[in-house]
Amino acid sequence: LLERIRAAISTSAALPERIEAVVHAWVTYIGARPSLARILLREVAEASPARSPSVVRHVEPVIAAVEQVIREGQRAGIFASIDPMH
Repeated sequence: LLERIRAAISTSAALPERIEAVVHAWVTYIGARPSLARILLREVAEASPARSPSVVRHVEPVIAAVEQVIREGQRAGIFASIDPMH
């Protein structure tokens, strides 16, 4: 998933197309793995310091990559300027 999201972000396409590509990568990947969606969303919602190092190592880079494109969208005026993780 991380490679797909990073690939979508790093293209030379315009920002709206990159955002759409990130959403497509997320939905396609997660849609084929419903259990993963529950795990990712629970990890983000709980933000517990007691999380497994393995989960942190895999989940945090994905969330950071999605947050990166959201923040870029905020700077461009596409999204409201709110905390994208809440």
